[in-house]
Amino acid sequence: MVKPGEGLSDAEREKLAAEVSEAVAKLPDEDEYAKGPTPMRYLRARDYQVDGAVKQLTESLEWRAEYKPLNITCTYCEERPGYHSWRQVGFDKEGRGVTYSCVAQGKTSGLVPEDCIMHAVYLLENVVPSLRQGAESYVWVLDFTGITMGSCNPRLAAATNRVMARHYPERLGYALILNAPWIFNATWIAMKTFLDARTVAKINFIKDHELNEKLKERFPDELADWMTDEVRINKAITPEQIAFWQAPADPAAHDPRGCASYVRDYIEPVIALRKAEVAPTSAAAAAASSDAPTDAAPAPAP
Repeated sequence: MVKPGEGLSDAEREKLAAEVSEAVAKLPDEDEYAKGPTPMRYLRARDYQVDGAVKQLTESLEWRAEYKPLNITCTYCEERPGYHSWRQVGFDKEGRGVTYSCVAQGKTSGLVPEDCIMHAVYLLENVVPSLRQGAESYVWVLDFTGITMGSCNPRLAAATNRVMARHYPERLGYALILNAPWIFNATWIAMKTFLDARTVAKINFIKDHELNEKLKERFPDELADWMTDEVRINKAITPEQIAFWQAPADPAAHDPRGCASYVRDYIEPVIALRKAEVAPTSAAAAAASSDAPTDAAPAPAP
C-alpha cells in the first residue's frame, strides 16, 4: 500500500508547503508559528492534502492567538513543585528532545484536563527551541512505575492528545513505554480508539531486562545509562526522587533532573539566570524599605 505523499518528489512537497504558507500568510501570527517547516508538518499530518493542512493550521493560529502558548507556564507546578513529573532530560542520537515522566514521581489523583494540557503545552513550547541537528520532534519515555487503578484515566489522555494532535502535529518522534502493568492494558485499548494510526505506530513497549540495550539503540550512552538508573531507582521511590526538580545534596549522587550534560548546558544556566534576576530586585527592595536592614539577604531564587 502506497503511503500518502510517497510518490511526491521533494520539489512537489515544497510546492504544496508553499501553497499552505501562502494561504495563511495574512492571518495573525505574532510568534511566526506558520513560518519555516511548520506548513510541511501540517501537510504530513493531513496526508499532503493542502485544504486539510490549511484548515488545521488556521485553527492552530487562532488557538495560539487565544491561548498564547509562549506566555504559558504550568501554574500547577509553580504552586506545587512536582505536580507533574513530565520534563526534558536530554537528547537522542538524532537531536530530538527526550522527555521523561514517572507516575511515582508526580501527582496521581485529582488531575483534570486543564492542568494536563497546560503542562504539555508549556513543556513542548520549551522543548522545541532546544531541538538539535534539524530535528523537529521530541521523544517521550513514559515510566508507569507507581501506577494504580485510580491513576488510569483515559479521559485525561484523550483531552491532552486532542490539543497535541490539533496544534502540535508530527511533533512526537516516538514514545517508549516502560513498566506497564496489566491494569494499563484496558487503558491502552481505550486510548487506541482516539489516537491516530501514525501515533499508535510510534509507541514502543520495552521490557525491563532489555531496557539499557534498547535505550542505547536510540540514545547516547550518557543518557541511556542515566535513564536506566532513573527507572531503577524510581522502583523504590525515595524523597530525593520525588523532589526530582532539585539537585542532589551529594554531587556524586544520581541527579533526577536529567543526564549530566543536559543539567550542565540547560538547567544550571537557567538557575544562574534566575538568581541573577532575583538578587538585584531583592536588594533594591530592601534598600527602598525604611525599616529593612541594610544587609538584607536576597530572596532565594524560585
